[in-house]
Amino acid sequence: MQSYSYIVLILLLPFTQATAQQKDSTQTRHLHSAIASDDYVISVALPAGYNTAHSSYPVLYVTDANNNFTDAVRSARRMMQKKQLPPIIVVGIGYRTDSLARILRLRDMTPDRDPTLRRSHAGRSAVFLRFIKEELMPFVHKNYRASSDAVYAGMAIGGVFGLYVLFHQPETFQRYLIASPSIWYDSTVIFKYLREYTQTHRDLKARIYLSAGGREETEAGFTHMETNVKQLAGLLDGRHYPNLRIRTQVLEGETHFSVFPAALNSGLRYLFSGGK
Repeated sequence: MQSYSYIVLILLLPFTQATAQQKDSTQTRHLHSAIASDDYVISVALPAGYNTAHSSYPVLYVTDANNNFTDAVRSARRMMQKKQLPPIIVVGIGYRTDSLARILRLRDMTPDRDPTLRRSHAGRSAVFLRFIKEELMPFVHKNYRASSDAVYAGMAIGGVFGLYVLFHQPETFQRYLIASPSIWYDSTVIFKYLREYTQTHRDLKARIYLSAGGREETEAGFTHMETNVKQLAGLLDGRHYPNLRIRTQVLEGETHFSVFPAALNSGLRYLFSGGK
């Protein structure tokens, strides 16, 4: 019996050590934004070996961190362990409580006030983008060995924000993971932003993964998810931008509430691959 317990302990040791290392490499920081006049909860997950290495790492910025950070870290670490992804730092942008997150995400990540929703607190994408560029990114670079390779990941309203950034200040990120974007928001204002961008730009230097769940259009409240994603992809493809790389995927069988982990697994592999 004693020898059996010893064998089990030996077998579990690598797992427990790895688990402890992962816990130690995840940090929670609080960052006050003078631009947004609010406080954010910033979660940071460091790659294995970070504390003993001297390298700089790409940074994956994840919005809706109250819901999405855990999924993003789990997917990234699994792929890093399998050598399907280079070592990266994952940064989650979240809020003080989950109840606040439901309200503040709309404030921060919607580009304007959708009159049909009657939400007076919506429409501060420009402010949120300034917070990310002028406060959060410098904070990350000051405190962590971050490279200049910045990656964005967001879904639903977070996907709308990612598209807002793409058509206003695309150089903010080099890679964009846009999962199930709520393009329907404010009468598909995202298409208006794309038209305005195409009138003044002959290129769009970005690598984009754009996806929707195959079962989303049959769910109440998620009208035209797949249709809008396909339309947006067609418009982008039709511009023939020389430095745009885009992959569009319908994730069959996925609903709005299951799609993000699936999008992460496919999207991160594509964004860090060398293919078109």
